[in-house]
Amino acid sequence: MRRDEEHRQRSGLVWDNLKADQGCLSFASRRYTAELVNVPTDPDVDGLKWCMETQIEIHGAMYEHPRRCDKIIAEWITHSNEPTCRTFWDHHTKKGCNGNHKRIFEAKLENHQPPWDNWQEMCVSTPSHFNYGHHDHPDICRETVASGPLSRNILLTISYRRTMGYWGLVCIR
Repeated sequence: MRRDEEHRQRSGLVWDNLKADQGCLSFASRRYTAELVNVPTDPDVDGLKWCMETQIEIHGAMYEHPRRCDKIIAEWITHSNEPTCRTFWDHHTKKGCNGNHKRIFEAKLENHQPPWDNWQEMCVSTPSHFNYGHHDHPDICRETVASGPLSRNILLTISYRRTMGYWGLVCIR
């Protein structure tokens, strides 16, 4: 075991070509891949084992080992310091009480990066704070198509998709 560790250190293993996926997996989460370089071609060297035992720093966070390795290509899932993956809910609007004695609130998901992000996954994983409480996710997510003027001075209407979240809280009458 010690001999293997000394061999690893002498080899000068480094991760190269770290790449982030263009889209987010969920709130504050992104997939990264990189290649482990300087792995000797000795038959005694277990490249897969070395890959799984080599740490990396991504955005200031240390990852002791990859999530998985395919020979010398590794994959990590980050859960912090991903600003473009930090979706948030715009102003929450009360929609009244329904027949199930639930007060419905709705809000629009912001900082969503279509077409790369999965709107459903971003919606169900984005937390919210409103009505004096923390909510891990909305009860219902919907993607709607809306339309509106391009600007006040241009008489051109465009349509766009937006992701809406809905929460049902107990009505107190």
